[in-house]
Amino acid sequence: MSGRERRAELTPAQRGLWFGELWERSAAGAGGAAAGSALYHVNASLRVRGPLDADALHRALSALVERHPVLRARIEDGTPPTMHDPGPGVLAMPVVDLSHAPQTAPETAAARLADEVGRPFDLARGPLLRAALLTVTADEHVLVLVLHHLVCDGLSLGLVYRDLGELYRGCTGEEVRPAPAASWFDRDGAAAPGRAEAVRHWVRALHDAPALVELPTDRPRPSDAGSAGRRCGCRYRRGCGTRCVPPAHAGG
Repeated sequence: MSGRERRAELTPAQRGLWFGELWERSAAGAGGAAAGSALYHVNASLRVRGPLDADALHRALSALVERHPVLRARIEDGTPPTMHDPGPGVLAMPVVDLSHAPQTAPETAAARLADEVGRPFDLARGPLLRAALLTVTADEHVLVLVLHHLVCDGLSLGLVYRDLGELYRGCTGEEVRPAPAASWFDRDGAAAPGRAEAVRHWVRALHDAPALVELPTDRPRPSDAGSAGRRCGCRYRRGCGTRCVPPAHAGG
């Protein structure tokens, strides 16, 4: 945890995400900070059943951001672009009570969740995490958690859930001892050995590469790039996943 202001260069992977976000926004046209898409948004929202202490949850979220300062950071454009932790602040968590209209509460909650997930982040202002609590009934809630992929991936999302759960239990009076946190800003920012030579190699190798690769797809390439997609569901028989583990481990 840290209360001081800090800056650090984006990692190569983060630079790629940052460039992709700016590309999406430029393709969307003029619109300032509101332009862009949810392509790099991580929907970490949770459905909570049972009694919930909203005040304790808000304190737990604030403690989570203090524990992981990258969640309150913003991006500063420059050469190179940097992640800027402005120091302690209060993370907003509006509480929206939908229980007064039980017939429409589930649909209203779903619409609010979709709006929160789809609303672009202002990368220059931060934070790259937003939260809201939707009360559907007295014993059913939706904790809206949306993060930008610049500050969260699949591995770190597990840590977010673990720490938030422990911090919430601590804020409700339980005795917990969270594991020590490792801050993104305390990492070793030195470039990996051989990276500069690898970059020079690929610059030379791709010097004459075509600007556009025409692949034999089943439909014409659209004039404007997009990120629209569909969800395809598939059901597997019970035990299928378990049987796949040994050969997957054997194959590395």
